[in-house]
Amino acid sequence: MASPMNYSDILAAAARLGREDRIRLVSALSADISESLTEEFTDEPELVAARERVDKLMKERYGKETPDELRAELERRVAHYQANPETGVSWEDVRDRLLRRSGV
Repeated sequence: MASPMNYSDILAAAARLGREDRIRLVSALSADISESLTEEFTDEPELVAARERVDKLMKERYGKETPDELRAELERRVAHYQANPETGVSWEDVRDRLLRRSGV
């Protein structure tokens, strides 16, 4: 039975791939990481509250259930923010920037 590859083996193998295959590999790894983060934070209060707000908005404005694709994207974004909170921008900063741009 072959021994499992370690990080160095995998990195060396990836370096031998063509450009397109390396791009596909990075995309697959990114999707896998995003999915695992989403699963990890599925029951977080912020995510539950965001889901409820989106569901309510979709029903009130469009009379529809939230599409799975939209739900998945929102959960991916929440998971990314929770894993990297330093990348987020507060609502107050966003609002102030919009107000400055609009001249209010």
